[in-house]
Amino acid sequence: MNYNKWLNHTFSSSSYPLEDYIEFQKEMKKDLKKMAKKENLVLHSFNKNHYEFTAVIKDVNTDNCVYISISDVRFFKNAWYDNVLVRRMKHERDWIGGSNMCCKWIDVGKKAKELLSNFNEFSESITNEKFNEELDSLVNNYINNCSDKEWKELLCDFNIDEDECYMGETRKNLSDAILEYYSDTNNPSYNDAVKKFSKYFEKEGIEF
Repeated sequence: MNYNKWLNHTFSSSSYPLEDYIEFQKEMKKDLKKMAKKENLVLHSFNKNHYEFTAVIKDVNTDNCVYISISDVRFFKNAWYDNVLVRRMKHERDWIGGSNMCCKWIDVGKKAKELLSNFNEFSESITNEKFNEELDSLVNNYINNCSDKEWKELLCDFNIDEDECYMGETRKNLSDAILEYYSDTNNPSYNDAVKKFSKYFEKEGIEF
């Protein structure tokens, strides 16, 4: 692709894309396919928008994906080349996904390959985040429903002084202490904690 042809180009502006942008978009799609292929990846989808586009590059061996997006070429001159948004996707329809990152257009293929190569680390962070959210639900549900005896035992186990602060603060301190202790899935008492705090939890679909 001849990048110099489009760098500093002033694109047309209309209620629908005109010839210059249509030509540009075709060349960009072809170039993206080429960059993906060079890294043993494929262009899974290419979504045409109004003077901008998004795309998904996929590793066919793992089905892991990377999302790509350029800004509106009419208002952000050369941003399509200098500042391309890229991020990991949990799946091909994940429009939230991982943290946004940026790179030059010519580096999109390499950046996609890099993100997909480190996908296990990303997946692990998603798993840990999900676990922490579910453990938080379990703990707070347990605190809401536990007996006075169980409440006192928790305060004792996690060294929380009930007399030093008001009830809401005591509850928060206790909850934070429990989550901090058990959020490490390598903790030898991890499975016991899940069983303990699941006692009053009846919500379906929670699995550990």
